[in-house]
Amino acid sequence: MWRCGAEITLLENNIIIYKFAQDLHFFVTGSDDENEIVLASVLQGFFDAVTLLLRNNVDKREALENLDLILLCLDEIVDGGMILETNGPLIAEKVTSHTIDADSSLSEQRKYGAAVVGCVAPKLQIEGVFECPT
Repeated sequence: MWRCGAEITLLENNIIIYKFAQDLHFFVTGSDDENEIVLASVLQGFFDAVTLLLRNNVDKREALENLDLILLCLDEIVDGGMILETNGPLIAEKVTSHTIDADSSLSEQRKYGAAVVGCVAPKLQIEGVFECPT
């Protein structure tokens, strides 16, 4: 049974699948030749993983406090434009298994962080809109 609950729109030759949860907005975009169902499954998998990692407390404050985990979710989902995983619980499990050793050097941590930040694919973009609390 499909339970995405997301909206879809077409804007300037890009498909946009989006979902709102409390005060967060989740978007997945792809070119107009992408399959909408695949994009929706990416969004649902991302949302499910984030929901698990934030312990069902999906709001701005929790998202900002756990932004590292959210970025790791993106890294587990997409690599180089290829969709690797859409199963939310499996994504969350992989993210929780990633740990940075406290004894590792700062340069190793920076390399790891750079890999996480560079996870957005050129053809398939996954974006979460996080606004700073006022």
